[in-house]
Amino acid sequence: RAGQQGGHVEWRMVCAQVRLGSLFVGAGLGSKVAGCPPVQVKVAWLAYVTQAGVALGLIKSVTAHEPVWGPPFGALLIAVVVCNLMIGPLMFKYAIITVGEAHRIGAGSERAALVENKKNSGITTGTTP
Repeated sequence: RAGQQGGHVEWRMVCAQVRLGSLFVGAGLGSKVAGCPPVQVKVAWLAYVTQAGVALGLIKSVTAHEPVWGPPFGALLIAVVVCNLMIGPLMFKYAIITVGEAHRIGAGSERAALVENKKNSGITTGTTP
């Protein structure tokens, strides 16, 4: 039984790598065709790692239509999707920072202006002035 589990882990890793590779190629080609700047082409695929809706729908379809091998294959792919959902947000954050779309709170930012307006308007947050 333990040997079987080890084999499943290897297949999960292979499936996860194939999915990530497909996202890399697809998003890269799409970004190039769309004329995106090179830095965006390089990291475009990172934004799609957490997109699991279509994958889960296809998994459900396979498990319903293939009663013999569908359920184990579906379980394997769900494990891949879960792994992607765990690492995806970190990859997406890296992509946003890399292309320069992440903005820190500082002078001139919209959020800093809202905080400053709140201070100047006399609105208190539970503390006495």
